[in-house]
Amino acid sequence: MVQQREKQFVERNVAKETIGMKSNHTTEERKRQLREELKRGYEEMAAINLSIVGEMFQIETEAEFSLLRQVSGV
Repeated sequence: MVQQREKQFVERNVAKETIGMKSNHTTEERKRQLREELKRGYEEMAAINLSIVGEMFQIETEAEFSLLRQVSGV
């Protein structure tokens, strides 16, 4: 009787440890996936932001030349 209870106790603890290990693995896998998703998102936004900066630089340059022409009377 005592041996049977000890065996059940050990089996339950092993089962709990296994569940805990699976849970930890799942959590770590989700963290890894989230990092990858964030990395891709930042890389995509970097390309978009670079494009916007290029367009804005051209607009700012044209505005500056236009202002200089107006100020100088040309």
